[in-house]
Parts: sequence; C-alpha cells; structure tokens
Amino acid sequence: MNSRSTMGGFDWVLILLYLVMVVFGWLNIFAAGFNSSFTHIFNMNTTYGNQAIWIIISFIAILTIIILDHKIYHFFAYFFYGAAMLLLLSVLVVGTEVNGAKSWIRFGGFTLQPSEFAKIGTCLALARYLSGYQITKFTLKTVSICAGIIGLPFF
Repeated sequence: MNSRSTMGGFDWVLILLYLVMVVFGWLNIFAAGFNSSFTHIFNMNTTYGNQAIWIIISFIAILTIIILDHKIYHFFAYFFYGAAMLLLLSVLVVGTEVNGAKSWIRFGGFTLQPSEFAKIGTCLALARYLSGYQITKFTLKTVSICAGIIGLPFF
C-alpha cells in the first residue's frame, strides 16, 4: 500500500469503500420500503428507519473499537470468549424463538443473538492463544487447542 492510502495508520480507501457500500445498501432498503406516510428516515416503524439507527450505532461501536488500546482486547479475550459461551448456554434456558429458530434472547424491547458475540469471542480467544507463543510450526497440541477454541461454540 502506498503511504497516501494509509495516512494515520488507516486504510482510507478501504474505509471509503465500506462507507459507500453501507450508504448504497441503506438506499436500497429505503427504496424497497419507502412509504410516503412516514415523515423522516429515523422512524422506528420502518425497516429503513431501524437500519439507519443501527448504522449510527455501528459507527459509534467501530470508533470505540478503533480508539481503544489493542492490549485491552488481549487482556479480555478469554473473558469475552467465556461470557459468549455462557450466553450461548443461556439460550437453552431463556431463549426466544424467532423465525423458527430458538437462538435469540429477549431483553426488554429488543432481541440479542448470542452467536454473533460467540464469533467475535472465538476470534479474540484464538488470536490471544496464537499470539502467546512463538509458533514456528503447528504441532498436534497447537492444532488441537485451536480446534477446541473454534469447536466449543458448536456444542
């Protein structure tokens, strides 16, 4: 990559492409669900209104993730992984069925899908494990532990 596209340590071309895709996707949702009786784009009674709110929330989350020191992710990786596994187990007890799948947890007015947190937790735990060693070749032990970290959420 040339230095112009990565000013400040960020790949601005990639960020711009991401933003273009988000805006284009939202415009498609807006066009498909447009109803002239609704007066503003943040109306929570519309699909495009919900999507606009979630886009804003995701931008705030992205900025928070970028601003935080990377050592925090290393420190909390296993904790986040464990919490995600507990959330997956809690679906068996307090899960709510949505579209025929009992894989959601209802908190007040919104639902949460723990498998999304499990994906992030698995990535963090795997990265933490692999970064803790100077791995020059994969031994059976290393591969088995990695398979365990990846495989646990499936059960």
